[in-house]
Amino acid sequence: MEKTKLCMDHMQANKETDMSHIDYIVPVHDPGKQRQYYQFLARECILRGIRVHGSQMEEWRSLLRVSTSMEKYISFLERVRGWHNEGRESVPLGEVVELLIPCILHLENRIGEKK
Repeated sequence: MEKTKLCMDHMQANKETDMSHIDYIVPVHDPGKQRQYYQFLARECILRGIRVHGSQMEEWRSLLRVSTSMEKYISFLERVRGWHNEGRESVPLGEVVELLIPCILHLENRIGEKK
């Protein structure tokens, strides 16, 4: 089974309208959307091997944040390993910056949220 792309950045999605955003603001007076979002979170957790118990939405979100962060780090490490296996002794700065752009954007978004 393939994992769906969970959005964590404001650049990728709007948390008020996009149900695939990890911080989606669930409408309080819409039980259908609430159920649909809980099912989405539960499915994402199950795909990643995260055990879901009860209806602790914030706990599920927290666990998904950790999991998606780990997925990003693993992807980065796989890329670096590939460079090593290719026998590269140096990597052009452009390729390194390309890997870091999502991290920089995420940091900018998190700082904006804190302000």
